[in-house]
Amino acid sequence: MAELPDLTFFSRILNRKYSDKKSGSWKSQCRKKINVSEAALKSALKGQELIRVRREGKTLQLDFSGYQVLIRCYKKKLTT
Repeated sequence: MAELPDLTFFSRILNRKYSDKKSGSWKSQCRKKINVSEAALKSALKGQELIRVRREGKTLQLDFSGYQVLIRCYKKKLTT
């Protein structure tokens, strides 16, 4: 399981790299873990701006314009 400082570190990196950028194409790496179809996810996030990435507990939450939030839970060890 990823530790809290790791998630904080990853959220800072993702904020620096992707904040204030429009979302382009999305590809799901783990389709079984998404509770909507991949087409619905692409449709909902297409053209949305990533406002920020934040750590909330043991999750990373990606806040998009249009009040869309994508939550990623880390149950496995993160590798770099």
